[in-house]
Amino acid sequence: MKLFLSEEIDPFFNIYQFYGLTSNVKPAKLCWLLQNYLNQDFTRDPETDIPVLNVIKAPRKPLLQTLFDQSTANKDKKEWSFHALIKIHFSSTQKTGYIYQNKINQSILIPELANFDYIFASPLSHQNDKAFIKLLKLVPSIHHIHTLDIYEIQSKNNLLL
Repeated sequence: MKLFLSEEIDPFFNIYQFYGLTSNVKPAKLCWLLQNYLNQDFTRDPETDIPVLNVIKAPRKPLLQTLFDQSTANKDKKEWSFHALIKIHFSSTQKTGYIYQNKINQSILIPELANFDYIFASPLSHQNDKAFIKLLKLVPSIHHIHTLDIYEIQSKNNLLL
């Protein structure tokens, strides 16, 4: 029942079909490649990047310390990672799709999908979606595309805009 309520509150997940992409290029280059190979309007604005706070655990101090021990007290570090968001403007349907950068350095936007570099949210109909996925597979920097069931992912709210 809780899942049903969350679907009613946020229709974003009902409108889009989600795919995991594996690619070893940075977001700006991926955006450029997609624009050149697919002739669609791909845009990336660094102001719309998704901030994620990462807490890096400090190593524990030894139980015994000497008077001459030079080690300082290590505290947990908190660092922000900014995951890129690429928008796709489909001119034929007047809809917008999104490509989220899932991994950057040691930070992962959706931990359950750690094996994917990007997550593609497609607003297209089933028939147009299949054709677009075939085109995505032609882009040389995209190695693998996999359909995702977004309702099986617990941290899917990280994708909300």
